[in-house]
Amino acid sequence: MPLRRAVVYLLLLAGSTVLQPPAATQSLQVVANTNSEAERRLLEMLNQSRIQQGLAPLRMDQRLTAAAREHSRVMADRGQLSHQLPGEANLSRRLRDSQVAFISAGENIDMGNGWQQAHSAFMASPPHRANILDDDYENVGIGVVERHGTYWITEDFARPIR
Repeated sequence: MPLRRAVVYLLLLAGSTVLQPPAATQSLQVVANTNSEAERRLLEMLNQSRIQQGLAPLRMDQRLTAAAREHSRVMADRGQLSHQLPGEANLSRRLRDSQVAFISAGENIDMGNGWQQAHSAFMASPPHRANILDDDYENVGIGVVERHGTYWITEDFARPIR
């Protein structure tokens, strides 16, 4: 176990009488690398693009954010970019599990050396751009996880049931 991971593992277990397996430590380390500032900036870029098209801005939803962060964490843990990884629930199930009641939902995912390029890449891709500019969506959750210089990004969009 690398020294950094061992230190994080020990700090998390301080005062605990139950030891967790090392695999659990890896997930906890990724969660610690969630980038809230990047998430906030991506929301600003999303809404700037929507406003330029005459659309209402998206509202950040903490339940969607939790689902997006978890999906980004799973992708980072496995080193794979996918809307649904083997053994993982699909988007609809992940959102329902996060207590999100929705009429419609969509997802954008990306990975790269920086979160700043993700929005440009999404806008250059017709299906991703369609999610961003879909006037049916009202809420968004954004999850940005960094691991070893790679940023794993998930944007979960939804129109809530009222």
